[in-house]
Amino acid sequence: MMKKKFTFGLLTIFSFLLSACMSVNTYPDADKYLVGSKTYTETIQEITIDWISGNITLIEDNTIVGVEIVEETNVTKDEERVHTYVHDGILKVKYFASGYTKSSLNHIQKDIFVTYKPSLNKLTINQTSGNLVAESVNCDDFRLNMTSGNATIDTINTAGTTLNLTSGNLDFDHVIANRLDVSMTSGTLTMGMDTIGSVDIKMTSGNVYLTLPADGAKVTITKVSGTINANRTHTQAGNLYTFGV
Repeated sequence: MMKKKFTFGLLTIFSFLLSACMSVNTYPDADKYLVGSKTYTETIQEITIDWISGNITLIEDNTIVGVEIVEETNVTKDEERVHTYVHDGILKVKYFASGYTKSSLNHIQKDIFVTYKPSLNKLTINQTSGNLVAESVNCDDFRLNMTSGNATIDTINTAGTTLNLTSGNLDFDHVIANRLDVSMTSGTLTMGMDTIGSVDIKMTSGNVYLTLPADGAKVTITKVSGTINANRTHTQAGNLYTFGV
């Protein structure tokens, strides 16, 4: 069952940003995007979601054909509703219409639920604030770029995972990855590593809590300040931490 450890409040440090004027950059093929909740029956191999404020829930479903996008929102203008476009097996999800400007994001609810067949080639999430929730993420290449917020995922199973966090919290119970790259300015990363290949963690400040595989791991950690906590004793040679290997 999906965990419910997340909260839906926007972080205080973004109160000014969200009350200020918000503009969405223009994007190619804007006239081809569809407005509002949609179900696509095409075979989707890659998904990119660009979301400014609100919550994203990812749902993997082996029985679905294509992808279902459901937006829960209190906006009524077409320009302010979710915009999506599928081409060549790629689904692009946009927060607003291309080039749209809104004076404030206060009191706006924009949450999306994306249901898709697992084992995508690539899944990219670009989220400014809010929460990302998923029971599982299975794909070749998973990329999460989060400015502020919380990401809670039970299981990540990928060939490569790239995580970029400015502030907030990342909480992953089970990670299976050949390659894991993490870049944090501040915040907290809590991660259980079931099976892991190369690991590279760069952090300016913050806290990292790692549960290592039974056979250990070698982790490259570059940090200015902050703490690294692991469930295993380790040796350190420069930025290379060796746990039970």
